[in-house]
Amino acid sequence: MKILILTGRFGMGHLKAAEAIKEELTLCHTKDGQKFDIEIIDWIEYLTPRHARSIYNGYSSLIRCNTVFYNLHYKSSENRPITQKPNLIGYVRMNQLIYEKQPDFIISVLACASNAAAYYKALSGSYIPLITCVTDITGHSEWINNYTDAYAVGSEEVRRSFIQKGVPKNQIYVTGIPVRRRFYAESRQKTSASEKTPTSEKACEIFRPKILLMGGGLGLLPKRLDFYRKLDELVPAEMTLITGKNEKMFRKLCGRFENIEVHGYVRDIEKYFLRSDLVITKPGGITTFEAIYAETPILALNPTMRQEKYNAAFIEAHEIGKKLILKNDRADAERIARLIQNRGEISHYKQQMRRMRQSLASCTFAEIIIELTAFLPLGGALHHEIFSFNF
Repeated sequence: MKILILTGRFGMGHLKAAEAIKEELTLCHTKDGQKFDIEIIDWIEYLTPRHARSIYNGYSSLIRCNTVFYNLHYKSSENRPITQKPNLIGYVRMNQLIYEKQPDFIISVLACASNAAAYYKALSGSYIPLITCVTDITGHSEWINNYTDAYAVGSEEVRRSFIQKGVPKNQIYVTGIPVRRRFYAESRQKTSASEKTPTSEKACEIFRPKILLMGGGLGLLPKRLDFYRKLDELVPAEMTLITGKNEKMFRKLCGRFENIEVHGYVRDIEKYFLRSDLVITKPGGITTFEAIYAETPILALNPTMRQEKYNAAFIEAHEIGKKLILKNDRADAERIARLIQNRGEISHYKQQMRRMRQSLASCTFAEIIIELTAFLPLGGALHHEIFSFNF
């Protein structure tokens, strides 16, 4: 069975989700015992190869400098009526993609790619199955299309929101947001063992918790030097700071503080999750579920984008961490210090994460695909029938 996974590079979350789905399906088989043939496509690169880089750079600049405009757009479209959104350019390119790749199934982890695939189905009359994997912990209307066959959502809250907006219950599956298996907490013991070095008995008696501080792939971190100075002075922990692609922040902080180890962009971020007792981060959807599967409690740092605020509310409602709005450098550092020293509270968050993981284990993408293929025809490359207007 040939499966296309459509993704994009608006940050790194969508690509990580696509890779996680591919990893899961690679370990599974179809109902008749065959392996899945899976290909990940950057939809923006395919849609407009000449302008993709500018689109991604523009998005990064918007997120860094003008979240007010982004939030206004997000809020204005959050509950818009669910109608099939015209996208003729997307239709032509989707028609070409499906003709070239001849997929049996499409999984989209990008809202605009889901829209293009659904519009292709509407105009062509194709029955190719489409799963939309929602990578936000919100029920935003941009993810919903009339010709999507199934939705994989992160939580019961999103499921209820979709139902209120008219999506049939039997089309919604609560899977959590997919993450790579190397984030699973079962890897924690292996990671810890590989990092052990001979130490004196006296050193072993001293418990030094570990904190991971990060701002996602874009390195969206506090800019004030005094904030990090107070962390270094007041927080009794070993701290690792990941600046991602924010090279300016890396140069500014690297080697400056005794208790803060600074890294730039890393490809093995799961290692840092698994060895940490607390992660302080911008609460993106993917990052939140990476922390859940690693069982690393979250301190949601300065949620400014609208979906980040929803994610922070989700974190607090499910008692897997707290929200931290930075106001005063000393007071903020003292709050972090109190939390990391409260081993009972940290343990409670870990237990809640474990329960959440267990509740999500019953629904996988392979099971959704097998269920859909029982009553939906596979394939759908109708290159000869460009416009049938099957609305």
